[in-house]
Amino acid sequence: MLSKAATVLFLARALAVPLELDSQQLSCPAIHIFGARETTAPPGYGSAGTVVDLILNAHPGSTAEAIVYPAAGNTDAAYAASVQAGVQAVTNQVNAFYAKCPSTQLVYVGYSQVSTSQTYLLACLNSAIRDKGHMTDKR
Repeated sequence: MLSKAATVLFLARALAVPLELDSQQLSCPAIHIFGARETTAPPGYGSAGTVVDLILNAHPGSTAEAIVYPAAGNTDAAYAASVQAGVQAVTNQVNAFYAKCPSTQLVYVGYSQVSTSQTYLLACLNSAIRDKGHMTDKR
């Protein structure tokens, strides 16, 4: 009797894992936007906020998040360090979101300093993300 109960418990736990993953993916949006502010703008989306809002309004149910990075630019050294930190932040945030929601279309919106980092960013993203679509520079 104990072995049957243990087997049922084991099967229930084994079957519960895929259900959790399915419910997690069901909560994923069709579109998720990553917005990055320009140099010296306060935390948030900066000037990219207008484009983020346009996308969110055009596609109800879409979600967005700001890239968290210094956006410094008072000196050449600060700017270079900020670009490097920005690339790392975008890489971390995009890869983490993609791991949870691989079917979501990802949009990356940025202005100024962020456009400098796009080339570096493509090299750092998960290859599955790079191969999923394409990134264009709309400067």
